[in-house]
Amino acid sequence: MKFREKASALVLCAVLLGTSIVPVSAANKDEIVGSNRYDTAAKIADRMGNYDTAILVNSDKSLADGLSASSLAGKENAPILLVKQNSIPDVTMARLENVSKVYIIGGTAAISKNVENQLYGKEVQRIEGKNRIDTSEKVAALVGNYDEAFIVNGNKGEADAMSVAPVAARDKAPIILTNGNSTNQKKISGVNYYAIGGEVVVSNSLVSKFGAVRLSGIDRYKTNKEVVEKFYNNSNKLYYAKGNPLVDALTVSLLAKDNGVVLVSKNSDKSILKDKDIVQVGGMDFVVNPNNSNPEITSVTDTLEFNLGEMIDLDLYGVVATDPEDGDITDKIMVKEIPNIFEPGTYKLELMVEDSSGAAFYKTLTLIINDTWVDDNNGENPEEENQNKPNKPTEKIYNINSPEFQNIVRKEFYRILDDYREEKGCSKAEHHWAFEESTLAKSKHMIENNYFDHDPWIETPHVRSASENIAGQWVTEEITEREGRALANRIFNQWKNSHGHNMNMLSNYGTIIDGFSFYAKESNYSEDFGDKYIRRGMGKIYMVKATYQSGGPSNLR
Repeated sequence: MKFREKASALVLCAVLLGTSIVPVSAANKDEIVGSNRYDTAAKIADRMGNYDTAILVNSDKSLADGLSASSLAGKENAPILLVKQNSIPDVTMARLENVSKVYIIGGTAAISKNVENQLYGKEVQRIEGKNRIDTSEKVAALVGNYDEAFIVNGNKGEADAMSVAPVAARDKAPIILTNGNSTNQKKISGVNYYAIGGEVVVSNSLVSKFGAVRLSGIDRYKTNKEVVEKFYNNSNKLYYAKGNPLVDALTVSLLAKDNGVVLVSKNSDKSILKDKDIVQVGGMDFVVNPNNSNPEITSVTDTLEFNLGEMIDLDLYGVVATDPEDGDITDKIMVKEIPNIFEPGTYKLELMVEDSSGAAFYKTLTLIINDTWVDDNNGENPEEENQNKPNKPTEKIYNINSPEFQNIVRKEFYRILDDYREEKGCSKAEHHWAFEESTLAKSKHMIENNYFDHDPWIETPHVRSASENIAGQWVTEEITEREGRALANRIFNQWKNSHGHNMNMLSNYGTIIDGFSFYAKESNYSEDFGDKYIRRGMGKIYMVKATYQSGGPSNLR
């Protein structure tokens, strides 16, 4: 196959992407940075002045128990300090010397009796529930009367809880953890409720139950911006901490109660910090420049498809890079790695552009090479060309519902999803057999019962609940490996282009466990998905219904 580059909009060169370090530009800058998370929390406590109560949280494995601690910290004027399961770090113990009362958040699996025994001579009160949701309800009871409360997803809402933690500390307002769909908490007359996060993490029915105002964005950073603009719009000073991990955002919540905390990553929008007095909390492997806007790469399409032997015209992507300060920077776009596209398959072009201040933007394009041969001789000797043309292999035909074909589609879907999550700065999800079992049961149930809806939830032996995407597709091609990869791409792009489904695929709250499956039946041209029909053809047609579910360890039975 002759590969003819025609990509004036792309600089096709393999590069190593490093971390950009740029100077900070703000009204005034301060920082609270310790040698580790324990030391940072201790230095935060030092900024608080006198206190006689402290709250202990173990952040080694999860912040689950600490999610609701900020409201109690505000009520008691108590710094949140960090311990390990079986020991108290020296920097933490030094801050406990003059404390008379200590709250321990969580059971002995989080903070052991050994830690409690080291607090001899102090009043110790342990707050623990059957789970993180129960613990949050016990904290809410301790806070007492309140006129404001925050509804978050206790399984997938760590970042959402951290965004409102300073507000909770300031207003002594409880953060009520839920499973995203229900809660034992009753609506209290006169209390203003806020639901933090989109429909994927906090359902509309839960919002309606409390008459809550929803604050949400497409990811944790956009949600955080909504929270800061709502509750700290007139603040001249802002603290900022990493959005992943979140521990520094938790421990600074009391100190930042009157100013707010902005969650940041290397590529997040930091414009909200512009012209503010800012305080960095915790160490970072990048430096924030609030006065610089991020560049952006846009394209007419994210996916192009060509046949073997066909000239590949990358201009058809319509790629353009712009920056508010630098203007058109299309000529600065680089490709991280050029894939070997001389064989049929689905390939990724990972683009990156940096502006003059070092702010970066990443975008992934998809290139599909079909194994259908196109003779592109362009005036050359066709006999000579045909002598060198390989014989087209015979593709294996699968049963569409066979485990082999299911695995082909799953493998491609997971590959695309993993790349997408990495591009967006999300942690790698664990693709779990129990969720595959659950999603297959849902997809099969929809096919066999002729419906297309999230309701009902299909009970399976190993998954109790999950956030769910569903999609409908038609297959009119032979059931080959190539068609399996193409089907996975179509389903992924269908969800990517839907705001709520996209947010579910990019869920990044704690440990993410997920699974994907589909089920199909031979159909006809009279069936539809939501009154949408496929164009009539001559061959076989299959109706495909696919399901993706995500959650955490607590969603497993």
